[in-house]
Amino acid sequence: MINLMPKKLISLFVFLFAFLVFPLFASADETPPELSSDIIDKGIVMSGGTSTLRNFDKLMTDLTGVPCHVAEEPLLCVARGTGVALENLDLYKKSITQK
Repeated sequence: MINLMPKKLISLFVFLFAFLVFPLFASADETPPELSSDIIDKGIVMSGGTSTLRNFDKLMTDLTGVPCHVAEEPLLCVARGTGVALENLDLYKKSITQK
């Protein structure tokens, strides 16, 4: 049983990197410079169930070098933000439309 522990840890780190950390780095190339500077200055706000894992924000900070923080009510904030966007759909459409 003890011999399996390192294999499980390696699997966990591979999963974390492949599905959670790599997409952050992959999307960095497409991020506008002004947004990149805001992220570096203010950090990343994490939401959803994964962000509630104990010390996950610290792990992400260590892996990315960017301060990471868990959102207030991480399980609800995406739904609430979606609701706000839907209530203000015309304004939201204007803000994301490319010129």
